Amino acid sequence: MQQAIKVGVIADQTGALSPMGGAQANTATLVVDEINAAGGLLPKDLPNPPTYRKTNPADRSILIYAVYSDDKAVFYSFSTNSGLTWTGPIQINQAPSATAIMPWSIACAPGQLNVVWYGTSFFDGTTTPDNYPASAAWYVFFSQNRDAAVAGSKFTQVAASPIVHFGGACESGVTCTGNRDLFDDFGVAVSPTTGLASIAYSDDQPGNTGSDDHTAIATQTGGPKICGGT
Repeated sequence: MQQAIKVGVIADQTGALSPMGGAQANTATLVVDEINAAGGLLPKDLPNPPTYRKTNPADRSILIYAVYSDDKAVFYSFSTNSGLTWTGPIQINQAPSATAIMPWSIACAPGQLNVVWYGTSFFDGTTTPDNYPASAAWYVFFSQNRDAAVAGSKFTQVAASPIVHFGGACESGVTCTGNRDLFDDFGVAVSPTTGLASIAYSDDQPGNTGSDDHTAIATQTGGPKICGGT
């Protein structure tokens, strides 16, 4: 017997960020409507409209991940009690990604976590990524941990792309004064039917110029899966 399909979206519904959160929730609703109109999944309709639930510290069963970069490496922390206490920071990136920036992540059943980032083997401990030399070659890296809610558990790591950029990578958004070819056009998602990941990222090759900049997609074709993929 198939289990019901549930969709979760984390989006601010109140406070200063509610205009963006409302747009995110509306987008999710539109996507669910399109999926259902096409016959659903497996084949089941997804629940719509969504119901909203406030984060409640008293609900101690919520597992939360925070993934972030210090401009040098990518770390994560996790909380098993709705954010009351945290374990971490725990570094994720490893050689050959000596530098790791702009992480994105997706999580599923307790402990299942995929993380992606832009990484390069260049690192000298003093230079910021904005000013990295032209020899610094950037790739998209993909990392997975199916037991991430346990301290000391291991992440796998692979380069998910060929070289996407050489040189400095500005992280200051619209205030950038250096190279912004990587933009903030980055993210990872997982298919609810296959459990395989797809990554959207920026790529300015082969010319390493803004005129060559485009959005590329890398899709996992094998290996361990998350989100109940079969």
